[in-house]
Amino acid sequence: MHKGLEREFPTLNLWKGKFTIDGVEHIVEKGECIVMPAGHPHAVDAVKKFKMLLTVIFPPE
Repeated sequence: MHKGLEREFPTLNLWKGKFTIDGVEHIVEKGECIVMPAGHPHAVDAVKKFKMLLTVIFPPE
């Protein structure tokens, strides 16, 4: 588990994954997206093998 200064928006392309944000588990399936807010601890685990597109929004400098 880690936390960063950027917001992250993973979108699952295949199968499903388990995302833990602030200690709460969320199952995200193909075609779905979840917001991982900046500064909040989060982790990603595979329910089964999956592929995802991760969009990261960095804070202004």
